[in-house]
Amino acid sequence: MSTISFAKCRKVQLLWSKICLWWGFSFVPPDNASLLVLQLCSHPYSKKARNCWIPIVLATACLIWYSRNGVIFKSMTWDENNVDDLVQSKTFEWIKGISTSATFSFGDWCQFSMLCSKET
Repeated sequence: MSTISFAKCRKVQLLWSKICLWWGFSFVPPDNASLLVLQLCSHPYSKKARNCWIPIVLATACLIWYSRNGVIFKSMTWDENNVDDLVQSKTFEWIKGISTSATFSFGDWCQFSMLCSKET
């Protein structure tokens, strides 16, 4: 993983901040990718919440990586307004696909993700 892509880039830091705020906690931009992983994985969630949070972290990292490659190799642009929406939709689809007990809607997932995680 590139430290610059995952931890130091202002646009990426803004995305991580939005994702963390969506889950109800603040984000302190770290100095490197290792500290980023430590910060994101150190929250004392219940098992059910962690089962939702870890896929969110992974989906965000994948989206950053694919977006970075698109910018570098395909002359695409980083769409700051839609990146966090993509994380929400991808994780919603994934969690609904693996959890038979998840009955919440996409709107509920976007507004009340911590409450929704109790259903998984």
